Amino acid sequence: MYTNTMYAIVDVLCLFIFLIGSYYTVIGFFSLFGRKHNKSKPGRMRFAAVIPAHNEADVISGLISSIRRCSYPQELISIFVIADECTDSTATLSRKLGARIISRPISTCKGDALSAAFSVILTEKAYDAVAVFDADNLVDSEFFSVMNERLSSGKEAVQGYVDSKNSDSSWISYAHSVWYWITNRLMQTGRAVLGIGCVLDGTGFVLSTELLAKVRWKTVTFAEDAEYTCILAENGICVDYAEDAVVFDEKPRTLRESARQRRRWTQGMFDVQSEYTLRLLKRGKFNALMNLWGDVLSSVSFAALTISAFVINFGIWQSAVGKITLWIYILFNILITLLALVKDKKISFKMILNIFGFLIYIISWLPVSFFGIFGRRNGGWYHTKHKGKD
Repeated sequence: MYTNTMYAIVDVLCLFIFLIGSYYTVIGFFSLFGRKHNKSKPGRMRFAAVIPAHNEADVISGLISSIRRCSYPQELISIFVIADECTDSTATLSRKLGARIISRPISTCKGDALSAAFSVILTEKAYDAVAVFDADNLVDSEFFSVMNERLSSGKEAVQGYVDSKNSDSSWISYAHSVWYWITNRLMQTGRAVLGIGCVLDGTGFVLSTELLAKVRWKTVTFAEDAEYTCILAENGICVDYAEDAVVFDEKPRTLRESARQRRRWTQGMFDVQSEYTLRLLKRGKFNALMNLWGDVLSSVSFAALTISAFVINFGIWQSAVGKITLWIYILFNILITLLALVKDKKISFKMILNIFGFLIYIISWLPVSFFGIFGRRNGGWYHTKHKGKD
């Protein structure tokens, strides 16, 4: 009797994992389809480009220059650099390039830096939207034009496509880039096509000032983007996605840099998940909840079901129907991923050569997450040193 009960529990668990995996598979499948957008001629909105910066003199000029090269009317873009406890020439360089400086003598976290800038911008009442960038970014020339169209169509929060500007720097920067390419298409685009709400991704996103006045930016974790996404979901606001509004982000060049960056991100995500999981569940925000846990659940479910295909040979996977279903799920997910990379023109022979590096990157999430959650440290904004050039 005990054995039968144990098998029944395993069967229920396997079915539950399969349903979770299928949820993300459906999202990935719909990411392969396009969306129709409002083609009416949009108005011209005034943007405040906000750049949190802690000792970013090596890269800040490149970002500001790329913003100034954008096709959108430059008189409608004001640049705000938050000099967050800077001890280098970040503020001086930014000011020479025409940026306004908001100085913070003590660095706490990126969320606090953004809050300080948003308060100034809202007080001035001169802008229609804020666009947030990391100091190491480069901005595509059409970024503001695309975002202007989305905001003009009634969207209040829009995330852009976060690409990589240094995928060829090392095997780990390439692995980071591949992960972003996959999640940009399968998760962000898929959610947008289905209209279930995307997630803010730390940089390359736009918020209307009307939204910020209504739903204040009050984040307290190191995963401020995920936290504000949850706050928006609680207020019934979905984040849209603009795959044509591209920013290029600098990825870590060494495994050590990558592990440190991801450890801090894991710590922040754990705090957000601890705070918002039950809150979203109580409010019936199922899709927002699945977004919050998306990276974990999609990866774990696929890994668990793949292992099940080779290891588990009883219960629901023992029958011919069960085995066929399991293998269809695995192969279908692989096919969707390949089609997504092909559609975005990211597939290459180099990607095949770096498959083992990508697997190491994926597996390394396990110890990184463990130390991020259980080896927690107090402190302010963790600064990743950016080089800008190889």
